[in-house]
Amino acid sequence: MPPAESSGRRGRSVRVRRMTDDTPACPECSQPLKSGGLVLTKRGEDGRRTCRSLWRCAGRHTWWQWADRPAEPLEVCPVPELFR
Repeated sequence: MPPAESSGRRGRSVRVRRMTDDTPACPECSQPLKSGGLVLTKRGEDGRRTCRSLWRCAGRHTWWQWADRPAEPLEVCPVPELFR
């Protein structure tokens, strides 16, 4: 699997590099990500209420992705201050 891309900008989607035990690694700093739970939100494209999986690393990067679309890449969480 190719290395993850660094987003460098808020709001950009990136592929996640996985460590050997399937723990996702932070696309910014390569540290292991820890689950921060689920956040219920409204998806703009279809208007459905659905959950996003929240992920954080020790480097204080916060990512999320649609819980019902686990194959999609992580996105930078636009409001990380709400989940600290």
